[in-house]
Amino acid sequence: MTTKLYPPRDITLPVTIFMDGIPFALCMTEKASLSAMHIRLSPWALYPSQINEVEFARKTTEGTERHRIPVTVDRMEGNLARAIFGQLSPDTLAALRQLLYEDEQALAAHSG
Repeated sequence: MTTKLYPPRDITLPVTIFMDGIPFALCMTEKASLSAMHIRLSPWALYPSQINEVEFARKTTEGTERHRIPVTVDRMEGNLARAIFGQLSPDTLAALRQLLYEDEQALAAHSG
């Protein structure tokens, strides 16, 4: 799903990682796209292969939306994990696209 139209973005975003369906730790992303996230894992995330979901939150005019994404960690470099997304719901895909690309453009348009 990563294309020239939607390239990976550097973004610091708090995400909750889930291991076997249980919220395990709050971590920060360093980069994200519509197909994966690079997540700086907390020192206590000892078994990255057991991370099976990540959740991010996005503020909207209606309040805070939370979106959970099924993931597979396919690469580790130190404590930086690349989490590849599984099937995204249409709502989650739209929220991720807005968070990564459209919200920033709206902010840039208002500040310029």
